[in-house]
Order: sequence, then C-alpha cells, then structure tokens
Amino acid sequence: MPAFSSTATIRAYCSGRVPTVSICHSPIHAVSYSFRALTDVNPRQWGVVFDAPKTMNTTFWNRKGQWSVYPDDHISRPVGKAQLFYSDADMNASPRVQPTWSWSHDANRLGSGDFRSMRRNIFFAGLEYASGNTVTAVSNGNKHWRSWLEEGKIRFLVADSVTAGDEMFLGGFYELTRRPIKEGNEIKGHVKLLLK
Repeated sequence: MPAFSSTATIRAYCSGRVPTVSICHSPIHAVSYSFRALTDVNPRQWGVVFDAPKTMNTTFWNRKGQWSVYPDDHISRPVGKAQLFYSDADMNASPRVQPTWSWSHDANRLGSGDFRSMRRNIFFAGLEYASGNTVTAVSNGNKHWRSWLEEGKIRFLVADSVTAGDEMFLGGFYELTRRPIKEGNEIKGHVKLLLK
C-alpha cells in the first residue's frame, strides 16, 4: 500500500488570510510559503506543519549536533529513531517513584519526549510506517524538525526558524535568540519532502 497519493491537499490557517503556498511534484516535493505578519509577534518558531496518519508512529533523523558526544538515548542525539510511545514507560507513574525507563521515554498525550523533541539543524528527518514507507524532510542543516500526536494524527513541523523554549529561569538568556517580527514583515521559507 503506498504511503501517499499523488495529489496533495493544503489547508492554511493564518488569521483570516491565506498565505501563498506553492507545491512542485517530483521525486522530492517542494513546498514554498510566504506571508506577511498582521501584527507584531515574537514567535518561538515558524515553518510549515503537515499532517500524517497516526500509524506513522516512528520518527528518524540525522542532524548537525551541537556537541561531539551524546548518550545513546539522549533526546538531542544527532542520529536516531524514536517511537511515538514506548511500552516500558508509565504515563501515570508517581513523581515520587524512580522510573525504570529512560528519561527520553517519558510521555504525555503528545507522545514520548524522544518522539516530540525538536531536532535542530537536520540533514534529514522523517516519519515511518511499520511497512517501511516514509516521508522525509531533506535539508542542508538549516531546517528543524518536530513531530507530535494531536487530534488522532501525527503532526510534523519543518521549521525555518526556531528559538529556545519558553523557560522562565533562562528567559533572559533565551531572549537574545528571539527573532521578533513586526507588522507587515514577510515570512517565507521552503520545505523539501521525499515520499517513499
């Protein structure tokens, strides 16, 4: 069974305006986007979010790591695969009991920490069916990837810009990484997806 059909449907939501989106069909599907901000905003990330079936429950990646060494199960390791949920992790575990599983297997309703973590500076990242069919975002190290479970489907973000999380303790430090957008500024980018 093929993972994807040859036609694409795009739903764009942008404060009452539809941004410009164009798709080019070839072995690598290219999606370009461009829109103007309706108000001043200081986003944590921007890019394109795609939907995939819930059965695409494995993510994989190869990225440029910040450090030369990572533990094998670290959520920021440069190369890896992650499951939507891991059978060894208990989502209802008491915070007073030491877990028997890896921290990366901790999960909430969006998936395991390993599955939904931001993968910065990817060369490629994607989702995989058990059958082996994949959707892969291809990059030269300047795109970013995140996947999660929402409303019964897997969503994945291919981002052109990401900044640090919304963490209060280090907020002053992270503020330096923000890229505020003023009303009328153009936001644009492109995504390359390989479907197999």
